[in-house]
Amino acid sequence: MPKILHTADLRLGAKYLGLGKAGDKVRAQLKRAWTAIIETAMAEKVDAVIVAGGLFDSSEVSRPAVEFVLKEIARLERTPVILVPGMRDHLGKGSLYYHFDLIDRPENLYPVTSENETLELKNLDLTVIANPASGPKSKESLLEGVKAAKTGHTVVVASGIWEGINFPITESHIGKTGATYAALGGLPVFKSGNVKNTAYAFSGPPEAQDFNTTDSAGVVLVDLEKNPLEITFLPLGVLVWKEVTVSSPENLPDLLEKEKGENRLLRIKLAGEKNADWLEAEDVIEGYKDQFLFLTVVDERKKTQPSKKYPRQTVAGQFLYLAEEQAKKASAEEKTLIEEALTTGFSLAAGAAELKK
Repeated sequence: MPKILHTADLRLGAKYLGLGKAGDKVRAQLKRAWTAIIETAMAEKVDAVIVAGGLFDSSEVSRPAVEFVLKEIARLERTPVILVPGMRDHLGKGSLYYHFDLIDRPENLYPVTSENETLELKNLDLTVIANPASGPKSKESLLEGVKAAKTGHTVVVASGIWEGINFPITESHIGKTGATYAALGGLPVFKSGNVKNTAYAFSGPPEAQDFNTTDSAGVVLVDLEKNPLEITFLPLGVLVWKEVTVSSPENLPDLLEKEKGENRLLRIKLAGEKNADWLEAEDVIEGYKDQFLFLTVVDERKKTQPSKKYPRQTVAGQFLYLAEEQAKKASAEEKTLIEEALTTGFSLAAGAAELKK
């Protein structure tokens, strides 16, 4: 003792509008991740749970979402749960952190609403000092001026950007606190280290959030009694977000077969030249859509250009020239149709494909 569970950046309430129906499933999984955090805290018999910002995606959250969070917290009974507002769910106007008392709030919930708020857990010989974000942006670090208690263990809590401009957090900021441990949020991946006598960790999100978070998602268990202090990353995430670039249609079937799964979200970037070889690619991808949670395509291919291989006096070269001239004068909608015709028509003119019946 004491042993704490440290998490951050779950972003409950995120919209995920770009995912269509899959967005509902992602939002549901984020709720399951919160339940998994609570159950992990129970299984590990931790003495406190610390959320270092970003539990919610914004500072204005629906009542059902808040009630869900509080109901899960109540399952921990006497184990304190310390919620610290982060850059997303900051203490701005109308922040939910000011209104927990309007709902049936569990006694073990400690929402942080003031600067350098201090919570003394005397039975654990532990002091928690937390600094909430008062808005979405600040050039000042939330660790600036924070100092450890003179006795016992001290855990400082803040969120920010590692060596960034907005709410910066650096090794210098961490080291000056003199704390036993710095529980940090705001980084999309797990990162840990030591500065002087202070251990620190960015927990990363407990569930992967988007195509930029491809590392394992989970929580951090910290045993403050171990010497040196023991930090353990515990994977919890279920969702797998991945982005791949494909420059040849020949690679698509094997790629899709390898990556498919009900909890997998795949974004395929098509690269290279838009030519006849890609004619079947759209059908191949469409055939796999029900084998992914989400599957989308970003077309970054370059349209076929006239070349020495297909000079203008040839049928293929003449088709390319005429299509490009027409595209220059077309509207945005017409240009899209012309580019699609360019791919199919060029293949026919070049003798590389046959019209589908």
